[in-house]
Amino acid sequence: MEIKNVRVNEIHWSIGWNASQEANKRLKDKIGETSKYFAQLKVGNATYNWMVDTVGKWRPMGMAPDSDKAVIMEKAEQIRQEVFAKLPGDDSLATKICQVPNYDEYIFYKDNADGTLDVVITGWGFHNFKKAGPFIETWPPRPVKHTTTIAFVVNGERQPQRSFSIVTPKMQKPDITDEQGIRSYSEYAGLNVTVIDDISHQEFSFTTGEEDRVLEFDVTPKEEPPVVEEPAPEEPEQPAPKEPEPPVKEPVIATITVLDAQGQPMKATHYRLQQGEKVLKGDLNDQGMAKFVIDFFDISQPLQVMLDRNGSQATEPIEFTLEEGEKEYVLQENAPKGGGSSIMGLVVGLLIIAALAALVIFALKPGTEELTKIINKNFF
Repeated sequence: MEIKNVRVNEIHWSIGWNASQEANKRLKDKIGETSKYFAQLKVGNATYNWMVDTVGKWRPMGMAPDSDKAVIMEKAEQIRQEVFAKLPGDDSLATKICQVPNYDEYIFYKDNADGTLDVVITGWGFHNFKKAGPFIETWPPRPVKHTTTIAFVVNGERQPQRSFSIVTPKMQKPDITDEQGIRSYSEYAGLNVTVIDDISHQEFSFTTGEEDRVLEFDVTPKEEPPVVEEPAPEEPEQPAPKEPEPPVKEPVIATITVLDAQGQPMKATHYRLQQGEKVLKGDLNDQGMAKFVIDFFDISQPLQVMLDRNGSQATEPIEFTLEEGEKEYVLQENAPKGGGSSIMGLVVGLLIIAALAALVIFALKPGTEELTKIINKNFF
């Protein structure tokens, strides 16, 4: 999957290898498993292209929100440190491998379902053709986390053991203040946070800054006007009758029993029930029987049963129609193609021969009687 391409006249290759597929192999030979964080370089007719094996929505770092950008830069720094660790004593090559034309356009990230981020580097080994100055030895400056301390106050006093929920764009979890009535978090700047007090259900939102700070949220109950009690009614109000819940519709189960051409159950035979695009598959039991849910198919529409007898002679599909209220269907296998017609032809042939024989005997009957008289006269 291609995630980045650029014209060859916009950037300049900095490593002493050939900028080709061979560069990918040499990179893996040099830094081993760490090469998985560097996109595969592919050279086109007039472009450099970078490919990844993983499928997903990869975006350049410049499109990330500030909170994610801080995480991406930290991961990029970890990758840079791995490269230098894999090339001890060769800081020059490590520096060139970690060189990219710029960070916002060539460092890519992808969100994962669990809230984490994956990072991959394109443009490695290149620098901007029009700004071919000294190599940059580090990724973007590693961001710094700052501490935000929160507290809930009632009449100016912090509340210890106060339960609440903390919500960010990627998570929500319950929490509680400590014995001093505070709770502290260490985060990058620019993260949008909402806290929800469990008792008052009030919500307070803020954005983490570039310095340590303490935030107090006032959850003092507001004075409410006195409640005027209404006189009790003379007769208690009757609760409104509850509407009965609709019954849960149970699935209607039907059975098919399939017999072979001789009327015997087809044991342990694989079958397929099909009605248009609706298909159910299974195996017949030792009684040639299987169960299925009628509701899966349309009533009064034809179904076909296809049978697989493990490589034996194929049979025609058995067709039948579901009927309202009917739950048991006994079906019989159709005769194999070609086999039945051969037996019928033999029977018909034998009947024709017998008929011809009877006709000959009948036609020759007078001659036979004359021959009998001649034999009796001459020999007896």
